Amino acid sequence: MLAFPRSRTRMDVSSLALLRVRSVFAALDLAPPPFLENLPAKAWLPQEDPLAWLRDAQGQALPLAVRFHLGTRTLESWYHEAGGFSLCPRALQVLRFHADAGSYRQLVRGPQELIGRFALLGIDESAGTAQVHSSTPFCREWERGMVQGALDAAGDLLFSDVQWHADTQHFEVRFVSEDNRDRIAWALGEPEEAKVWRLRNRLRQLEQLNSYLEARARLHLPSPAIRSASPDWLDPNSGAVSEAELTEQLHARTQSALPQQLSLIAFGTGGPRNNEQQRLLGAAGLRLTRQHDLLANLGPDGLALLLADVDQAGAQRIAQRLADELQAQLMQRLKIVVLPWQGAGVISFVQEAKRRLAAE
Repeated sequence: MLAFPRSRTRMDVSSLALLRVRSVFAALDLAPPPFLENLPAKAWLPQEDPLAWLRDAQGQALPLAVRFHLGTRTLESWYHEAGGFSLCPRALQVLRFHADAGSYRQLVRGPQELIGRFALLGIDESAGTAQVHSSTPFCREWERGMVQGALDAAGDLLFSDVQWHADTQHFEVRFVSEDNRDRIAWALGEPEEAKVWRLRNRLRQLEQLNSYLEARARLHLPSPAIRSASPDWLDPNSGAVSEAELTEQLHARTQSALPQQLSLIAFGTGGPRNNEQQRLLGAAGLRLTRQHDLLANLGPDGLALLLADVDQAGAQRIAQRLADELQAQLMQRLKIVVLPWQGAGVISFVQEAKRRLAAE
């Protein structure tokens, strides 16, 4: 077992915690930073960079929304895969277990002036509020994700939300349970039914997930279908798969037991493209693909981005980024259409995208 002597002038991080973070990178199919490779099973690792495990494979700091998502998934992974549910069957028990100095000291050690403090200041279950202090050197958005993950993991709360207040150095937690929903002071109006709070909680989760997906799209990750495809399937200039492959992917994704929310962005110049235009269009499309997206040819004159688990509003924002990037580079107007999947036949869906692109 690899071990390091403890120093009075440095901060050490537990490899057990880092192994959990690395497993979340793998679950999300994100390439981990070099720091997370070749970790010993049980050791204290000296650490000077507080963002060491929140970087991409090239060493660049991950976007804030990705750090938040990594935090929530790390805590949920502990809860569901490492036996946390047997220790803490309720959300507030999870929060108490993790947000105190004792728990933090199991992950980080060193002089107080280096490691700071992460501690639960108090919980008022009747009022639906709690405060968690943090003066650690680590990323607040990642820590906010950890606190939110603690509240979401058990699934017994109707609603929860976590916000950071830099002026007082604490996370403000608000939550609604079956026991307190009729008397929480921060909720305006008459007490809401439980199903209303659950809908609000789901909306909060979806907004955070969309922020993560949009941030991930900016990481310039190529689509797995393109990475694994034979070069014979790819357009040599754009890097797009064939229209037949697009149709096949649509069939597979819409017929699965858990069909995805899909959107298609069709784009082109409205006529035959030369090799340079093909390269520009394809490169811009590839930069916006995430792990489960696909860039494909759409007829002789268009390209399409098949987006997984992105609603129409999210697809519109991605389409706008595509337009903003390409408009200045192309010598003619970019035509672009956003089409959400609504259960039509696959062939008619693709044909409708081509028709709308031609008419744009």
